[in-house]
Amino acid sequence: MRKIIDGYVDLSRLCLKELFDLSDVEVITDFYCNNNDLTSLKGSPHTVGGDFDCNSNDLTSLKGSPHTVGGDFDCCCNKLTSIEGLPKTINHNLVLDISLKKSFNEEYIRRRCKIGGQVYFVDFQQLEPDEDPGEGYGEGETPKELNHVNLSNLKLTKLPNLYDEEVTGNFDCSNNFLTNLIGSPKTIQHSFLCDENNLTSLEGIPSFIGGGFFIDKELKDKFPEEYIRSLCTINGRVRYL
Repeated sequence: MRKIIDGYVDLSRLCLKELFDLSDVEVITDFYCNNNDLTSLKGSPHTVGGDFDCNSNDLTSLKGSPHTVGGDFDCCCNKLTSIEGLPKTINHNLVLDISLKKSFNEEYIRRRCKIGGQVYFVDFQQLEPDEDPGEGYGEGETPKELNHVNLSNLKLTKLPNLYDEEVTGNFDCSNNFLTNLIGSPKTIQHSFLCDENNLTSLEGIPSFIGGGFFIDKELKDKFPEEYIRSLCTINGRVRYL
């Protein structure tokens, strides 16, 4: 039986070269792995109930894509020379670079994938800075900085290196197998959630947390609030869950 993630997974803008193995996972809503350095989609969830966004990577094919995507599938701004691995079913729209239109026209694509919506061939190089090429696909809709980052429930034993990034929202790495916090962003403007892990050290804790800090109640004696605040400036509460 596949593991279900009841929510979204956001792995965008993390400088990832490969995905964590989520191939036996069903994500109920959206999955984002855009704006990384991925050369393969190996490790993608088996099923995504909402949108799947892998745009702006270094993909040459779509091998490893989910079997089924309930929303849009956006794979533009890659280096695709093949659409091998395209999901079997996309319930809404498919977004591709216009450079693929000559080799893989819409009729060809629809013979290989059941698509409930439209097939968009987008030419980002021809867009004006504020021009939106279609619903949900404007470059202006991609934030320049990280917002909420959700790395929970991914079976991680270590965090990707995000030290040089500033997270403008929450950072959630709860319910994994982390033993320390190395790789955490230096600055988090809202809350930091690291409960339900196997923490033996707080090495790597951010320098600044604008909201609350959430950690397991079993660690209260090992990491009392006074100790935690000596390591990090925390504007909100320290909560032991």
